[in-house]
Amino acid sequence: MKKLFFLLCILFFLPDVSAQRIQSVSLSANLGNTPDSYTDTSLREVVEWKVIDGVKMPVPPKVHPRLYLRKQHIAELPSRINDPALKKVWNDLQSLKKDRPADKVPEVKDWRYYFDTQGLLTRVELRALDYLMSGKPEVARDAIKMIIDTLETAVYPDISDISRAIGRLMVSGSMVYDWCYPHLTDVEKTRFVNAFVRLARMLECGYPPVKDNSIVGHASEWMIMRDLISTGIAIYDEYPEMYHLAAGRFFREHLPVRNWFYPSQAYHQGMSYLNVRFSNDLFALWIFDRMGAGNVYHPSQQYILYDMIYKRRPDGQVMPGGDVNYTRKREARYSLPSLLAGSYYNDPYVHYEFMREPSVDNQNKIFDFLWRNTSLSTRKPDDLPLTRYSGSPYGWMVARTGWGNESVIAEMKINEYNFLNHQHHDAGAFQLYYKGPLAIDAGTYQGSSGGYNSTHNKNFFKRTIAHNSLLIYDPDEKFASPGYGGSDKTPFVANDGGQRLPNNWRPASTLEELLTGDFKTGRVEAVAYGPDAQTPEFSHLKGDITEAYSNKVSEVKRSFVFLNLKDKDVPGALIVFDKIVSANPDFKKYWLLHSIEEPEVNGTCVTVRRTMNGDTGMLTNTVLLPESTNADIVTVGGEGKEFWVFGTNYPNLPRNNQDEANERGAWRVEISPKKAAKEDYYLNVMQVTDGRAKKSKEVIRIDSKQVVGAQIADRVVLFCRNSQLITQSFSFSFAGKGNFKMVATDMAAGKWKIMRNGTISIPEKTVQSGESVLHFEGNSGDYQIIRL
Repeated sequence: MKKLFFLLCILFFLPDVSAQRIQSVSLSANLGNTPDSYTDTSLREVVEWKVIDGVKMPVPPKVHPRLYLRKQHIAELPSRINDPALKKVWNDLQSLKKDRPADKVPEVKDWRYYFDTQGLLTRVELRALDYLMSGKPEVARDAIKMIIDTLETAVYPDISDISRAIGRLMVSGSMVYDWCYPHLTDVEKTRFVNAFVRLARMLECGYPPVKDNSIVGHASEWMIMRDLISTGIAIYDEYPEMYHLAAGRFFREHLPVRNWFYPSQAYHQGMSYLNVRFSNDLFALWIFDRMGAGNVYHPSQQYILYDMIYKRRPDGQVMPGGDVNYTRKREARYSLPSLLAGSYYNDPYVHYEFMREPSVDNQNKIFDFLWRNTSLSTRKPDDLPLTRYSGSPYGWMVARTGWGNESVIAEMKINEYNFLNHQHHDAGAFQLYYKGPLAIDAGTYQGSSGGYNSTHNKNFFKRTIAHNSLLIYDPDEKFASPGYGGSDKTPFVANDGGQRLPNNWRPASTLEELLTGDFKTGRVEAVAYGPDAQTPEFSHLKGDITEAYSNKVSEVKRSFVFLNLKDKDVPGALIVFDKIVSANPDFKKYWLLHSIEEPEVNGTCVTVRRTMNGDTGMLTNTVLLPESTNADIVTVGGEGKEFWVFGTNYPNLPRNNQDEANERGAWRVEISPKKAAKEDYYLNVMQVTDGRAKKSKEVIRIDSKQVVGAQIADRVVLFCRNSQLITQSFSFSFAGKGNFKMVATDMAAGKWKIMRNGTISIPEKTVQSGESVLHFEGNSGDYQIIRL
């Protein structure tokens, strides 16, 4: 059955090369009637598509140049040099022609030193560009002679990520080969090709490029998505094999999986690796489009960076996800992907992100010069809807109360699939930000413990225990991890009580493996926000995350309702309802809430404050379930226990004095039922306010035979007591003055009648399938909700 599902997915997500770009229905109104992208539409559909080695791919046209630009673009180059928007870029490129001064050469050189194009590579690329503009043969000959020996003789140290530098050298050589093609001799063509193959064999993906995988990992970055495809296009006439191998793998493996997850309009590798991984997706976009093949991707690629836009905090940082390092020394930057996506799709919201700091690293400045759309305007996100949902394979929601300094931001996750690598085991996790990070992702990526393979990373940071999620602790559970890391793999990692490690922590290589393996970790059961989609008063997400755990559980469900209270003192609240059924009643259950500063516990009330680094926010959590007599609420953390995993601390001090605000955290609250039971429920109501005002709203639990819920401010939120769909009529009561806005979740689709105090209040209200929410208003009293 899984194989059949995979084949259907492949058929559905193959590129439709005849399709024109379309705007997302939900965003087209905001974008208005956008003109086509900056790319030259006259080049679309002019290349021939062939099936080569069983893969349909576009064939490079029999013209030069065809790499990164075409003949039509050459006439634009002088005006781009004089374009005020590109003046700094052009001046930077001129400066980069000079070799790095001796006093600027580091004693210890990592891959970044070799990846930098300052010196020879910039001189070569600009000389080849000069030939395109001048047409002078001697200029082309200069460029050819400047690079060919280096291509043939360059050697690199055996260090991590050095393939990035090797590939970048190939890119420079490819520019010269393609742009100066008329002035290459046959002997030189052979020398270039042999040199390119020599370098390709040094790459981590190997040559032929069959190593690593095509969804995550280094083969999903520069090596194939830019470097080998670029070189293959340049030398195609003389040596088609490289293009057939690289483009063949791209269209066979890289493209189907991206066209599968792009409609969700988010990326799975976290908010740091989004920069490099998505940028390389976009390089392939530009390369094939400029070659003449048009947009080979699903058009939803345009909106991937909107996930970042929605997570942008008022202080310029972005709510973390996946493997990240923290710092407040500068704003979080997404310059390269914003440049590439904004200019290609003519998207003013994405271009606004680029123009926050319009500069890319040295090795990409040439692409900034060639591809930036300097006539594109910017647009702040202020008029975007306040809630954004990213569907399958994620099930993520971000809800905001606004776009200004007073905004509350809530992130809620289900995780229908886990792609591994830089994605964490955080199904069901949430984060809350208001005037500082309040409910946080704990830990940090690189530091004193190391990086990707560190004990901190493997045993705490990536694991469920570092997130605001749920633990079910089976003391005998083993977490096998032979698929994780490099030479220092470990057969097992710590038992954190959290979610399983799919495929022994070895990422899927292809879409087929992802869909037929054990990477599915959850299922979204309901999504709804409203009643006004632009400024929702409530945002609801519910999911079944049983599959994220081992057989220590038979059922785990989490339901979120974020409330935009539209109150300046208490602007927002997040209500979380959980159901856990464990295989053994003795497996202890934990509800987690992580914070930077030490939380305070007063009965069933937990307070988290931010009092440092200019932050003033405060979170107050009221524990409604477990019952107060059955709730064990403890704090864990402080010196020596910051990253505590059942008896062991995994410290990780940040490098270079970064994370000055300690956003990696040091504390958490654990809530557990005192009595052992197979089936347990949690109901928590978190409200945020300014800690200096110390204002909060009363929280009251609502109980009836069929539902349980919470009353806060002028809102009432209800859940089915056993977290199943409500298919029968039910009743509930509450007291209070004024008009209340009510959200009943877990409702079966269909028509319902609402009665208050024995009188019909609303004769008919429809619940939509997939939303499972009944939203209505009324005064307090005794309510009957009747199924029609």
